[in-house]
Amino acid sequence: MTQEIIRPVDPENYISNESNPFKKISRTNRVIMGVGLGITMGCLINGIYKRPFGGNAHLHVFWAAALGTLLYKSYDFNDYIVKRDIYTLSIHQQRVKEQELLKKGKI
Repeated sequence: MTQEIIRPVDPENYISNESNPFKKISRTNRVIMGVGLGITMGCLINGIYKRPFGGNAHLHVFWAAALGTLLYKSYDFNDYIVKRDIYTLSIHQQRVKEQELLKKGKI
């Protein structure tokens, strides 16, 4: 009697990106959020140094540009991380199923 370990070779057997529970935010919305966070960051810095919230406009522009760019660039990286984690999770789930079947003695 030979033992055969069944491993999924097809990517279709893995958890797909369609089952991703996280809603993907568009790049436009991410840039708008980054600009909004940047303006808020400028207001917070002005508040810490006890200046008028609208003063030092260059702080608002700097943080808006920096955080808008960061959120724009992180769009693809975030997608890569989610896909990699889902792929790793599906491989781990398959190994757990194999171990359970081996313990039951069905393989």
